[in-house]
Amino acid sequence: MKNIFLITYLFMFQIVNAQQQEHLTQYQFNQFAFNPALAGSKSCVDIRGGYRFQWVGIEGAPENGFINVHAPLRFGNKSKSAFGPSHGIGATIRRDAIGPFSNIEGQLAYAFHIPIKRSIKLSFGASFGFKQSAFDASKFTTIYPDNSVPASQSFIVFPDARFGAWLTTKNEYFGFAINNLLGNKLEALGPNSKFQRHFYITAGKKLKLEKGWTLIPSFMMLKTKNTPLDFHLSALFD
Repeated sequence: MKNIFLITYLFMFQIVNAQQQEHLTQYQFNQFAFNPALAGSKSCVDIRGGYRFQWVGIEGAPENGFINVHAPLRFGNKSKSAFGPSHGIGATIRRDAIGPFSNIEGQLAYAFHIPIKRSIKLSFGASFGFKQSAFDASKFTTIYPDNSVPASQSFIVFPDARFGAWLTTKNEYFGFAINNLLGNKLEALGPNSKFQRHFYITAGKKLKLEKGWTLIPSFMMLKTKNTPLDFHLSALFD
């Protein structure tokens, strides 16, 4: 039983080793979730939260949630810096869980926005924080008692960071981001246990329609070292 548990645990971690970030099926409404360059990109305080529960009715089914906040940060006289560089700060907390395994993450973000022209802005951002990967023994049972299964919750805490760039014009945007920037190796779980870097590319365009309506098609691509290309295509009506 000890060997079975160990193999199962490492196998599950290797599966997540490829893509360890949650899927963002509604990525258009929460770009800051994976790109810190958007911190302070709006003129207001932006607060967003979400919760996702999959496989309803199955015990230990995947679930994740998040809450984000970001806002512009200005120094000195507002009128003098209206068309100059601006700053933004933000924070994000997220949690995902499946069965006895869970991850909690918290990061603080800073972004620098540079106006290229009146309608073109280039932004760079970075965030830094910590992740906790945990195993809750109370949600795990074996057919027979096994001393290899921890009697209580065990967890690992490690630092993490992100980097992002964002370009906006009057009707288009383009973004690039790297998550799991540090590529932490969790040797306590085995020699091959590692958080892979996640590369995001996203873009969108606003198309003006009749009577004040607009169509905003967009896409997002996600790539890690050990997974096929993850591609999302969507559109919004405004």
